[in-house]
Amino acid sequence: MRLSTVLLLGLPLLVACEDVKEDEGEDGHDHNHGLITALELNFTDSSGSTSTFSFSDPTGDGSNTTTDDIVLTAGESYDVSMRVLNQLEEPVEDVTIEIDELAEEHQFFFTGTAVFGPASASQSAVVEHTYNDEDANGLPLGLDNVFVASTAGEDTMWVTLRHMPPESSQDVKVEGLAEALSASGGDFSVIGGSNDIQKEFLVTVN
Repeated sequence: MRLSTVLLLGLPLLVACEDVKEDEGEDGHDHNHGLITALELNFTDSSGSTSTFSFSDPTGDGSNTTTDDIVLTAGESYDVSMRVLNQLEEPVEDVTIEIDELAEEHQFFFTGTAVFGPASASQSAVVEHTYNDEDANGLPLGLDNVFVASTAGEDTMWVTLRHMPPESSQDVKVEGLAEALSASGGDFSVIGGSNDIQKEFLVTVN
């Protein structure tokens, strides 16, 4: 497949992609895909067994949100695929397809104290992240990833889908964005674009 930062807790995470005003990337960009009310992380272990952990806001107003804790096994390596949905459509719209089609304008970032990887250099990390896909320009996308549960413990991980269309005919999605985030301690103002969705998950490694 081709494919923190502080978010005020309690605020709805539903994003109207035609009018994203969520953070430092506020720029009035037109988004070509629809609303996002759910985010799924599908962890497939070395035996081929898949566990799905998700955030869901099925009503789109923040009144009935749920977030799964991510529970992993120490020493295990997982292939992790991402899925984003609009549950307000009937049938449910799989926005992942459009994210893949617009891969050159999107990237997932995995930050927080639970993660050691391109976007986070946490020394207390319980998981290690590696991108396992790229867009047509050879830049990471993050719909497919590898996570290694490196050590037992518990901490938090932020998952952010960033929309980065060109600005003034200049590419905003460029090489080294994850590394710039890591160097900044997760300050998204150091890169262009705006967040389509950003959610915190508790990660426990047993």
